[in-house]
Amino acid sequence: MRFSIKMRASARVSSSPSTSDGASGDHTESRDRADRHISGAERIVSASDIMQTVTELEHRAWTHSNGQPDDVVVSVHRVDEDEITHIPALTRETRHTHTVDDAHRTSTEILRDAGIPTAEHALKALTRIRGMRGAMLLDADTGERRDTKDIRGVRVTALDNDMATGADAAEEMSSSAATKPYYCEALTLASKVQYHPAVCAELCISDDPDYTTGYVSTSGRYVRIENIKPMGSPQGGRVFLVRGTDDEIADCINYLENTAVIVHGIPWPPQDNHSAHRDEPDAFGAIPATDIATDLTTFAEQSLTAWENKGLRRYPLEFSSAPMPHTTVAGSDTLLFSSSNYLGLSEHPDVIAAATEALKHYGAGTGGSRLTTGNFTIHTSTERTLAEFTGYDDAVLFGTGYQANGAVLATLATDIPKTPSTAPANTPGMTIFSDELNHASLIDGIRMATRGNAAVRIYPHKDMEHLENALAQCASPRKLIVSDGVFSMNGDIAPLPSIMRLAQAHGSWVLIDDAHGTGTLGRTGRGIVEYWNDARRQDAGADSPLGAGLPDDSDLRPDLLVITASKALGSEGAAVCCSTPVAEFLRNRARGYVFSTSSAPASVAATQAAVTTILREPERVHQLQENSLYLRDQLRDHGIPLVDGTSDSTPIIPIFIGDEADAVRISQGLSERGFHVPGIRYPTVARGQAILRVTTMATHTRDDLDHLVDALCDLMPHSA
Repeated sequence: MRFSIKMRASARVSSSPSTSDGASGDHTESRDRADRHISGAERIVSASDIMQTVTELEHRAWTHSNGQPDDVVVSVHRVDEDEITHIPALTRETRHTHTVDDAHRTSTEILRDAGIPTAEHALKALTRIRGMRGAMLLDADTGERRDTKDIRGVRVTALDNDMATGADAAEEMSSSAATKPYYCEALTLASKVQYHPAVCAELCISDDPDYTTGYVSTSGRYVRIENIKPMGSPQGGRVFLVRGTDDEIADCINYLENTAVIVHGIPWPPQDNHSAHRDEPDAFGAIPATDIATDLTTFAEQSLTAWENKGLRRYPLEFSSAPMPHTTVAGSDTLLFSSSNYLGLSEHPDVIAAATEALKHYGAGTGGSRLTTGNFTIHTSTERTLAEFTGYDDAVLFGTGYQANGAVLATLATDIPKTPSTAPANTPGMTIFSDELNHASLIDGIRMATRGNAAVRIYPHKDMEHLENALAQCASPRKLIVSDGVFSMNGDIAPLPSIMRLAQAHGSWVLIDDAHGTGTLGRTGRGIVEYWNDARRQDAGADSPLGAGLPDDSDLRPDLLVITASKALGSEGAAVCCSTPVAEFLRNRARGYVFSTSSAPASVAATQAAVTTILREPERVHQLQENSLYLRDQLRDHGIPLVDGTSDSTPIIPIFIGDEADAVRISQGLSERGFHVPGIRYPTVARGQAILRVTTMATHTRDDLDHLVDALCDLMPHSA
């Protein structure tokens, strides 16, 4: 359960006349207006954050640079979780324009490039707005008003982002008058607005006299335009450019004003200095515009300092031995509980021997891409091995899992079909449905895909009802569901049977990233498909939820299964397992494949040998699964809390800590006792949700596991 909080602050003023130049609705002054807008803000928070958030918003209202309000109204409304739509942030860029004329010219060029013929008219309307509370809706083709043509305009409400709220938000905000996080709020609003298919573009100028950066959002981009108005000017407003029937525009207005939306992927801005020329830097931290270095080295030093001041800088530890349970970290003997070398294959003699032989036979590198001189016998034979191991017709090797996900998703967004004429206006040719906890490589790949005529819908973690509704409402001719197989932080498993059932029902493709499932799940380590097929056989029956809606002979294989060699296989690289036509499509069209030097023969040979070893020594998989279950049981028996929903079947064991400082303290305490267990904090996980991320290996002994439990009990007094 969450709550939508809205704050509106206004000052009472005398009424003034209004003028309008007709259908275009260019308002210069309001009529019979009894107040002047000072400030407004929206939040969607949990019940525990209501009081702190209200206090913060009230403080903002009373200290705003627009002046002292006479009235401050704060309203709180309950919002059910299933009423909230989760969407991604727009991609961001900045145009460094130096004059108002330059800024206006750049804004209209962006709109014209997006196919909007009324760009100049829209900018003119925006610069003549005075006192409009909401946004003016203009037809993108005719320039006519499409809303109610009054001074109220359309108010975009019920929105927030996935950054800190309540007490956490207060910590990020300055106590001065300059507390408004312009960049984040503007990007949040723009992302919600652009998500509706009837909206083609938005033009915005802040009404803050000290803030001279506006923006244009269109085609999935949020483009900041510097110096869009003179310093000290109170001019400000929003124009939404729309296309569609009257019913579609009415639906758009209802969405903007009533649908609760949380935007994901927006970084906190640094604290504002409220200088004469205020600007927001990127996610690395606060660098005042007047202090930005012109040389790269100084810029990097400034950015790193700002990153460190926010507690986000990381320093990699140096390992001087193989990632075995007992290893050497920073010169000290360490019991390792953080490696993805789940089966201990990186140091297996057969794997090392295969890599050594390939190194001697083929040399250290390939000297070319797979389509030129880098297609060696070891590459093609390993692809066949991986395809057979996972049960697919073919497999395509990539250098890393990150590269594989990015290349595949970007490639699938090519040749997108035109939207049928019967579909609503601006319906994307392809819609990608992505779990909110997907790995960064999937998220970045989706961002590349959305640069074309593709859109993304983010569904709450493993929420199949939400996904089903989103699929049912989607008019795109091409659909793709994307999910991790095993989620890398919480160690839980995607509900593959439900995903496949929904995909079949709604004509969607499916991509599963099984990086952490390959070699760890299933009777023989073949991953998530084998895991769920095993579960279906054990839970067979007409009433079994695992098979509901699927043919009896369905083996649950997604269209694309991404596996990595860098985890349980103990090597490096990745492969996309799929049908032969899809594989050939990727080999010819995936830029990450076509324009990359092929993987080193030694790594590829090690990958092939690792698969052979798993098939020959299935006891390694069984031992890993036994170790994972044993450690989970021991932690629970000693009162050490695990993250809700984590699976007993994966080697990723998240211990819930909550407080970031406690996570650091316990992780450091473990290090002092000879263990390596990382504390995972914001921004990797949400604020107040810090964890210790423990991973097990088949090569851990029971004594290793017991020693870890004992150390945790010493460092966590509430445990027994």
